[in-house]
Amino acid sequence: MAKIMNFFKKEEERKLVVEYIYECANNSRHSLAHKRALRNLARKVQGFADDVLHTELFTDSFTEVISNEFVHYLKSLGLLSTTVEVTKDRLCTILRKAAKEGYKTISEELSLIRVKIDEPQAIYLSIQEIRKILDLKLQKEISQIRDIFVVGCCTGFRISDYKTLSEDNFTVGYISKKTIKTGENVIIPIHPFVHEIIERNNGYDFLKYKKSVQNFNKVVKTIAKKAKINDDVLIERTVGFKVVKIKYKKWELVSSHTARRSAATNMYLAGIQVANIMLITGHRTETAFFRYIRIGKSENAKTLAEHPFFKTNV
Repeated sequence: MAKIMNFFKKEEERKLVVEYIYECANNSRHSLAHKRALRNLARKVQGFADDVLHTELFTDSFTEVISNEFVHYLKSLGLLSTTVEVTKDRLCTILRKAAKEGYKTISEELSLIRVKIDEPQAIYLSIQEIRKILDLKLQKEISQIRDIFVVGCCTGFRISDYKTLSEDNFTVGYISKKTIKTGENVIIPIHPFVHEIIERNNGYDFLKYKKSVQNFNKVVKTIAKKAKINDDVLIERTVGFKVVKIKYKKWELVSSHTARRSAATNMYLAGIQVANIMLITGHRTETAFFRYIRIGKSENAKTLAEHPFFKTNV
């Protein structure tokens, strides 16, 4: 009965948004990264309240006008469009949580705002580039990260899966694993590069990597740089209100996820049927798959050149 009375009491209450977000962060059982994200959100909301509105914001303050002003404020900070969208969605989640706890809220107007997200412009590594990485002479710890990364490039697993492989996942000719994100069992033939890595390491001990993904990504960039993966890559991104073009060296864009994207793209370029690749990557539709892989116009032309249509001479 006390809980019911407390709910109806809260239903008449407004809660300071920033105060509530900090409470959520302090009481969260999620990771430290999640807590940091909530505190970062609280700082942004506080900045909006102080610098734009010059008043306090409550859980029921986010009307259509205030919601649009908040998104405009986020853009004015020069944030990437994806960061603006994630920040907005995170605040919507907080407001919905407050509503469940009985506080007066408005979240619908904020959730209806759509931020145009840039198309993914991530890179992939060609088989030749992966070979260059594999041939590097490296110190033991760096060599371990290189080998695990190349296994990812040959399987299409997410890092959560290829970083947690063990000898038990290897059978004669195949790698099988229940994927962490989807819980699906995936079976993949062992690529010659993977056979080479296992043979060079005299077994599977190299798979035992315990450090963070952040450390992994930092080292992988260093490895790609050492392998002279130096092509210029021009990336378009929406920063604040402007679309800007930023030139990178390809090695600067390499990360743990590049392995999965490289596997999918190279399988496609090798002529493997899309349906077969999707059984490995877990994409539900061909539309999603083709948005994911990285095929340039010149690579597409080379693939088409091998098609029977372009070889028929009637």
